[in-house]
Amino acid sequence: ADGAFTTPLLREVDRGSGVGVFESLPGAPLHELLGSDEALSRAPTIGRALRTLHAADVRPETEPHGPDAEARVLWMWVGRLSRYAASLARPVSEAAAVVADALRPERPVRPAPAHRDLHDKQIFLDGGPSVGLLDFDTLAAAEPALDLANLLVHLELRALQGDCDPGWARRMAEGLLEGYGTKWPGEDRLSAYADATRVRLACVYAFRPRWSGVSEALLSRVGANVPGTGA
Repeated sequence: ADGAFTTPLLREVDRGSGVGVFESLPGAPLHELLGSDEALSRAPTIGRALRTLHAADVRPETEPHGPDAEARVLWMWVGRLSRYAASLARPVSEAAAVVADALRPERPVRPAPAHRDLHDKQIFLDGGPSVGLLDFDTLAAAEPALDLANLLVHLELRALQGDCDPGWARRMAEGLLEGYGTKWPGEDRLSAYADATRVRLACVYAFRPRWSGVSEALLSRVGANVPGTGA
């Protein structure tokens, strides 16, 4: 990727046990740098690395993951939640229905290579010119808005968890978008995927007792501004 990002080299595979051994990536995960000036200074670099990934050609063997597939993932989580957190079942289902409808684009969007699970624990920074990226097991041909929205909403989540100040999370999001450039996905697509991420994470964190209160906070953000866009 012209040095924009690096991935760990695969050293060993045991297909029988399903184990792969990778080299470690240098530096620290972005998650450990939340709230720091160092992370803020590298935000545009992360945005440019993501843009480089999305600008690459899609290989024929890459699994497609369109809006319908994203909606199915969302409904899968809603189904899991409904069996274990009845009090959240109705608001989550109502939000999911609105989001699933918003995910349907008015016109086809060109798919790009997408990480599909990009967040602050998957990104490594070591002070060098490139960014380390982990866990490409969900690599797919998808809308660029999916990755960008997932990363931005995870910054929103970390502020809700108290891992960073909301103002810092906003500045970090703005830096990411600045680095990604003027060709970032249209606001309607970014908003749709941001809301899909909020609803999905609301389901995921309902299963984590320490953070169960975060679910309602995320649901209350559905329809709100996408972090960093100011609109």
